[in-house]
Amino acid sequence: PEQKEFTIVADTKPFDIYTDYIGQSIFESGNAGKGIIDYYSSAFQNGKYSIYWTGSDQYAGPGFDFKPDKDLSNLLANNYELDFWVKGDSPNTKFEIRFVDSKSSVAGDHPWRISYTIDPTKVTWNGTWQHIKIPLKSFKETGSWDNAWYSPVGKFDWKEVNRLEIISEFNALGTQKIWFDEMKING
Repeated sequence: PEQKEFTIVADTKPFDIYTDYIGQSIFESGNAGKGIIDYYSSAFQNGKYSIYWTGSDQYAGPGFDFKPDKDLSNLLANNYELDFWVKGDSPNTKFEIRFVDSKSSVAGDHPWRISYTIDPTKVTWNGTWQHIKIPLKSFKETGSWDNAWYSPVGKFDWKEVNRLEIISEFNALGTQKIWFDEMKING
């Protein structure tokens, strides 16, 4: 057959990011940063496994690389959510969950971030599983790191989402223990 240039098609259905295993066409891209990221923890909420995270340096954590990049613009417009289960053992736990878009060849473009902070106002860190649903519309652009810091300018592109990251943005994780399970984009 004749070869055609690849184009990203907008997602129109829910999809799994992690349910016992990392989802289809998604690859592990995290950085444990002297800590531990275990994608096969037996402390699950449902199924066989969960993700266990502890001890990471600041700016480290689990990550999921979408290959190819995803166009989530249709899901954003239709009020889809990032839906997952989380539990932790330390009451002051705080981290950032964010999507990062792709860096295009256009001069001045950077891998922009759109983020949501998970902290004690959203989760009770008492060692029990908590169900979290974050509307994609609730994420806020937080800038870009591209060999230097770039402040947010409203350029995050939902049509070219490169990855999802869970990051110890505010401080090193230390001895805090966090588990994630059943992570999906749902409508």
